[in-house]
Amino acid sequence: MDADLNRYDLNHVTTGHPRMSRAEWERAYRLAWKRYYTLDHIETILRRAAANRAERIRVSPSNLMFLITWFKGCIGIEGLHPLEGGGVRLKFRRDRRHGMSVEPAWRFYPRYGAETVAKVARCGSLYARLWLIYAKVARDPERHRYTDAAMTPVTEHDAEERELFQARGAQDYLGQQRRLDEIRRGESLAPERPAA
Repeated sequence: MDADLNRYDLNHVTTGHPRMSRAEWERAYRLAWKRYYTLDHIETILRRAAANRAERIRVSPSNLMFLITWFKGCIGIEGLHPLEGGGVRLKFRRDRRHGMSVEPAWRFYPRYGAETVAKVARCGSLYARLWLIYAKVARDPERHRYTDAAMTPVTEHDAEERELFQARGAQDYLGQQRRLDEIRRGESLAPERPAA
């Protein structure tokens, strides 16, 4: 366990891993965020939202754009987990860790102002790039017909053959879904009673 309590957040390794060094574990964490929020994958997310909007699932494009910008920006710009980030990061000159001296105002405020302006500009640039991707998706006349493997409904064959569905939790879920399907079709409204 890490002795520095300041590291206990959503971005730092605080316990040992049996096979990875601290640096390898932190690198894996950063790479997971970086690979998930590539511009190509963001386009896929927006295409799925556009296709689902035509069906029963309603996803507000403005909310989705805000969330994607926030999540990608928090990690990429601020270096923070999105649950720890926000719009503009507030910093106070007198808020210092024990044993650290208070920085002079003439140094703190210009640096903090420049840092804030640079981060807001980067966030605006990110939003503009993402908006161009969204506009491309929104102009696509086939956007409502988009589909991919993640959107394909699970078939009985998938449930039997794919390793993902062999876990106990997945089996329980599939059983529940089958029961709901039977109820929707009116096949199993009440348990059968034995004949007298």
